[in-house]
Amino acid sequence: MVIFCKRLQLLQCTSKPYPRRRIMAELFAQGPTPDQQSRISLNPNTKVRLGRAPQDGWGIPWDDLISREHADIHFQNDLLKVTCLPTARNPIRYQGVEDSAFTLHIGEKFQIGGTVFHLHGGGSTISENEQVEFESFTTNEIRNFKIHNPEKRLDVLSKLPQLISLEGTQADFVKNLSTLLLQAIPNADATAVIVGLEEGDNLAESILSINFQDKEYRASVATSEKFHHKQEIPFRPSSRLIQTALETGESQLHEWSEEDSSSIQYTLTGDLNWAFCIPIQAEACKGWCLYVSGMNQGNAFLETNTPNETLLGDLRLAELIGQILGSILQVRLLEERQTRMNRYFSPKVVRTMSNKRSEELLAPREGDITVLFCDLRGFSRHSEKEQHNLFTLLERVSQALGVMTRGIVQHEGVIADFQGDAALGFWGWPIPPEDGPLAACRTALEIHKEFTTAAQDETARLAGFRVGIGIAHGTAITGRIGTVDQEKVGVFGPVVNLAARLEQMTKQLRVPILIDETVAEYVRNHMSSDEGRCRRLGRIQPFGLANSFIVSELLPTEQSGSILPDAHLVDYERAVDLFQEGRWVETLEMLDRLPVGERAKDFLMIYIAQNNYEPPANWDGVITMQSK
Repeated sequence: MVIFCKRLQLLQCTSKPYPRRRIMAELFAQGPTPDQQSRISLNPNTKVRLGRAPQDGWGIPWDDLISREHADIHFQNDLLKVTCLPTARNPIRYQGVEDSAFTLHIGEKFQIGGTVFHLHGGGSTISENEQVEFESFTTNEIRNFKIHNPEKRLDVLSKLPQLISLEGTQADFVKNLSTLLLQAIPNADATAVIVGLEEGDNLAESILSINFQDKEYRASVATSEKFHHKQEIPFRPSSRLIQTALETGESQLHEWSEEDSSSIQYTLTGDLNWAFCIPIQAEACKGWCLYVSGMNQGNAFLETNTPNETLLGDLRLAELIGQILGSILQVRLLEERQTRMNRYFSPKVVRTMSNKRSEELLAPREGDITVLFCDLRGFSRHSEKEQHNLFTLLERVSQALGVMTRGIVQHEGVIADFQGDAALGFWGWPIPPEDGPLAACRTALEIHKEFTTAAQDETARLAGFRVGIGIAHGTAITGRIGTVDQEKVGVFGPVVNLAARLEQMTKQLRVPILIDETVAEYVRNHMSSDEGRCRRLGRIQPFGLANSFIVSELLPTEQSGSILPDAHLVDYERAVDLFQEGRWVETLEMLDRLPVGERAKDFLMIYIAQNNYEPPANWDGVITMQSK
């Protein structure tokens, strides 16, 4: 929908008086070079000290001919009073002559040294004797507007997909887009592409900045050669017109005459008498607008309240450009999202999220979740060894993390986070797995197998790296989690901390994969012997936690070449029972039956030796960890 604006003068007072319009203005300073620019907004009754570096006021630092404190300016009753200070070393020139005190009207200028100061209208407030009348048109009516000389214009329009596909910065893209917009609309003298910045976005310093409603917008401007040579200051689109378009979500068109004071709030540049602003309705470019302005020789709108057909055609073409731009960028955004989702979600999860309402699906909810925490071992040693070849180290670490993420995604898990050289995955969202915690266990065994195989080949990228993995199952909150400014799909709850603690204890217990009681019970009851096995390692109270629990190891199958056959697993668990009963001599005898290369038994044997081979007087079978 487009809205046409026309300012009506009320000839007599009504029962509800309108206060008088007070004009806001802007004083623009242009130095000898294009980059020497500054501007200041002037609200009614504004008083400002002007100088090169005033103690409190508006500084113009580039011009040495401007004194540190040079003049006072006072904006009141739509006029700017300028008073040169007695201490100023150089004069002020107004209308070609030196003057120490004078009054500027909107559109006039004065000069100090090599800097020219222009006074321009910047906005206004509705008050007495004036009101605004809007006339609305539906989208279908806008589509009936005729685009003049369509062959030539659509030829320019055909360049839009190519422009979008070009590599470069966002600043380059919006600059090229504003130029294309100027080429597509020959009646325009100036165009701009307005971009609403999100947190972390950045655009070149040369791009004009507009601020309102606590949000920053940037405008990349293109002007015609005729306009460029005629104007002394750069074109600046109206923030008031942009704001109206963004607030209503509708295209805005305004025409005015030189005598119409309402034009002050819709343009900051003279010699123009129309402008329109089109918000782009697409998530991929939220807060973007196309802004077009120019000069018509005739102005039938002001007399007949009907915009001329050429201008309506230009509006229709600009809306078409905005629609195509929004559609292409939206498709590209969805493709990028799909690519990211395929990296962190399994195909089954992606299909589920595509078939359901995403907002409802992503809403945080509580449920049973299995969490896997996998940490890379050997990184510190390799980082010291390859400190002069960091790119090679980065490639190796990236490949290691790739093994972890690939294993999680292939088994229908979700990547929740990366913490340095560790990965966090979970199962149970957005749909519960058919086999409970077993998917996480299969993932852990595959990751461990790939690293173990690589360790046998010194030329492999993963050679020298190992992993420690912790798996826990419990209640957690999953879905969109984070702050107002930054959100991600994640998991929250004590079970996450427990999985991390189990991963840390793999170093102390000298095994690669540790699981909690719930997972261990599920493995014993549901995992086939040709997939994996588990054994109890003892009842342990992790450092910093108040409760103890049975910790178990997840192992590959006997057929996979494990040094521990099933018979030895039985012996180890018997040794654990003896250990918890306080029968430590018998425990050591049972552990001696295990292979020399079996590392887990070393943990119990060292603990027994540290306690002089006798259980403490208050022994309850629990090993309390003294550190992480």
